[in-house]
Amino acid sequence: VLQDLFKVIPSKPSIPILGGILAKVEDGKLFLTASNTEVFLSTSIPVGPDAEKGTCVISAEKLKGIVDRIPQGSTVMELKDKSIVLSWSSGYSSLPVYDHNDFPTPPDISESYTIGNFVPTELLSALSCAESATADDDSRPAMAGVFFDMGPSGTQLVGTDARKLVIAGIKTTDGQGSFILHRKACSVLKAVLSRAEADAIVTAMLDSSYVRFTIPGYTLIARLVTAKYPNYRSILPKGSESEISLNRKDLMDMVSRISVCADRSSSLVKFQLAAGGLSAEAQDLGFCVSAHDKMEADYQGPEMTIGFNAKHLLEVIASLSCNILRIQFNGAKRAVLFTPSREEEAIAEKAILMPLALE
Repeated sequence: VLQDLFKVIPSKPSIPILGGILAKVEDGKLFLTASNTEVFLSTSIPVGPDAEKGTCVISAEKLKGIVDRIPQGSTVMELKDKSIVLSWSSGYSSLPVYDHNDFPTPPDISESYTIGNFVPTELLSALSCAESATADDDSRPAMAGVFFDMGPSGTQLVGTDARKLVIAGIKTTDGQGSFILHRKACSVLKAVLSRAEADAIVTAMLDSSYVRFTIPGYTLIARLVTAKYPNYRSILPKGSESEISLNRKDLMDMVSRISVCADRSSSLVKFQLAAGGLSAEAQDLGFCVSAHDKMEADYQGPEMTIGFNAKHLLEVIASLSCNILRIQFNGAKRAVLFTPSREEEAIAEKAILMPLALE
C-alpha cells in the first residue's frame, strides 16, 4: 500500500506536508491519502475494532522506511501530542506529525458524471501501450499525457511526442467523453490497476477539471491536462503502397544489435526493402564502425530504402504486444503505420512513426 502512495509524493516537495501521508482512523479502518496537489490517491486497511478515531499527517519517507523493516506481527500506532508512536514486538519508533488541517483537500467532484467502466487488465495494457509514446517533458502539455477518447463503440487511448504516435483501443460501457491524463498520474493508475482482481470493474468519472478512477480498494483523483489534443485521426495513413510482415521480437533484436553502431547524433538505421525481405545497416563514420543484418519476410511493393531513428523505432516496436508485426509504407518520406498482423487484428493497437530524411 505504501509503495503505491509513495508514487504520488514528490521527491522534493515544495512544502513539507506534501512529503507526508494523511492517516485517519474511522469506522474500524485506517484511511491513507497521498497528494502532490495534482493527484490524490486514497486507500484503506482494516484496524482493530477498539481503534480510536484520530487524524494526522506522517512523514512518508520515514514511515515507509520503518514499516518495510518491521518484523512480521501486529503493529500498534498511537498518536501522542505531536508525534506518532509505532510499536512492534521488539521495539518502537516515534515520528513527528504535521497538522492535518494543512493537508490538501481532495476536490469535490460530486457533479461529475460516469464516462466509462473498464476491465482492469484491459485498461492497464492499453494505458501502458499509449503512455510509452508520450513526451517526457511538459513544454507541450497536450503531449505530456495520454488522451482518453471515449465513444459508444469503445475507447481509444492515444500517446504521442510528435515523432511517434501509439493508439490502443479497449471496450467500455456507459458514457462518453475525452480528457488528457498526465503521464505521472498514468504511472500511479498503472500501479493500482496491477493490483486489481481480474474480474473487478474500474469506474471513471469526469468533471471540468478532474477525473476520478474508482478501483476496488483505491480512489485516484487527478487534475486534467488543460490543452487541446492533436487531431490524431487526421494523420492516420489511409491505404499503403507497400507492406511487410515480420516477427516483432526478431525485428526488435535486429534493430537493437545494429543500432550499437549507429551515428550518435542521428541514431540512423537504414532499411532496404525488396522481394524476399529486408536488410538493415547502421554506421558511424566518425568512429569507423558499421553493422549489417537481414531478415527474410514477405515484402509486397517496389524496392525502397527508408531510414529511422533507432531509439524511436525500438520504442514503437516495444509498445505493441502482437507476435507478428505488419508495417505499411507510403514512400520513404511519409508516416509509417505499424499494426498487428491480419491474424492478430483482435489486438486493437497501432502506431505511427515518421522516417528520417536520407541524403
